[in-house]
Amino acid sequence: KMVRPKGWLWYVWKHERRPVPLASVKVNATIKDFDASVTVRQQFQNLENSPIEATFQFPLPENSCVVDFTCEINGKVVRGECREKEEAKNIYDDAIAEGHGAYLMEETEKPDVFSVNVGNLPEGQTAVINITYITQVEFVDDQLLFELPSSRDDRILYKNYWDKPLPVPTVDIAVALDMTSRIRSVTSTTHPITFEFGDEPNQANVTLSREYNITNISDFLLKAKLVAPHAPCATVEVDEKTGSRVASVALLPDLSNEDDDDLNTEIIFVVDRSGSMSGSRLSSVRSAMQLFLRSLTEGVRFQILGFGSNTEPLFTKPGKGANMYKKFSATVPYNDANLTVAANHVNRMRADLGGTDILKALQEALAEQPTPGFSRQIFLLTDGEVGNTEACIDYVRGHANTTRVFTFGIGKEASPRLVRGMAK
Repeated sequence: KMVRPKGWLWYVWKHERRPVPLASVKVNATIKDFDASVTVRQQFQNLENSPIEATFQFPLPENSCVVDFTCEINGKVVRGECREKEEAKNIYDDAIAEGHGAYLMEETEKPDVFSVNVGNLPEGQTAVINITYITQVEFVDDQLLFELPSSRDDRILYKNYWDKPLPVPTVDIAVALDMTSRIRSVTSTTHPITFEFGDEPNQANVTLSREYNITNISDFLLKAKLVAPHAPCATVEVDEKTGSRVASVALLPDLSNEDDDDLNTEIIFVVDRSGSMSGSRLSSVRSAMQLFLRSLTEGVRFQILGFGSNTEPLFTKPGKGANMYKKFSATVPYNDANLTVAANHVNRMRADLGGTDILKALQEALAEQPTPGFSRQIFLLTDGEVGNTEACIDYVRGHANTTRVFTFGIGKEASPRLVRGMAK
């Protein structure tokens, strides 16, 4: 499976959204400790017999910022610059009305997707779009992880709408590492790569083993092991125009705790049971939940809270006072009897709770303080994209002093912004 990083160019033809055929993709990335600068170059060709007004959509990784944008059509290169939103739209509309090429890049309603209106792309002409963004890399199990996610819209990219042959897109990826620590090894679990050390043992260059044609799609994942992953690092950059300097200091603390087994833990499994979870997704969740349940240890307290439009807790307790006849969500001790009840409940779970209201489920799970003497953790399993992503993230952030949240995205449609944002 080959990666096709990022964006795609489309236009509307007779009320139907069509892709502009992709000719090639080239990615150049530079990783400096915890930060990466990524330039994606994509070439598209208009096969219609008339000009089209095309839109380029570009999903961004979490914690990313676009720093440069250029588009080249018929030998003319246009570079983007930041303007106030309304001012930028007025300039774009005036240029289109006068028949000129114009480009408008803005964030969509989803905080992790940018959209560029390319404007008039003449018939038969090629558009070369370059986007550079800055992003943070992750460290998991003391390994650096760098990912290039593939597009979610590949199901329509290779359909031929025109009575002429389509270009066969090619992919080229090059990654340069410049670390504070010496590099021990670099590998990829998704693609064959060529890896060479640079002039210093803390530098390395990575490329795909050969140029690929796009036949299938998968994410590109690069892993690097460092000799000293917890060593502090600092970077200073100088603005070429003003001469001003900016410093960045990064620390990766070693949080391993030999006394973890002595911690009392309260775990709430928050499980998406909305209608979209039916079929293979819920089957995967059942399998994961059975594994989770059998991995718990004596002394742990736990709960399973299903949610959709409403919530359905497995274990409940009666209320007090005026609420004495109501039942409220409650954790229970992990033992053989409660394990049997939970395992049978998981086997019977159905995707029958309506829509996807994650915020309501979080509010119920966090309604009360953790059991005294216990560290509370939430395991959230969902396939959802929701309209209130930022509200969910903010709500979790507001309880960070009492609760750790671990998220599991089910299926390709799960929003990376939602899943990663709540976990962070």
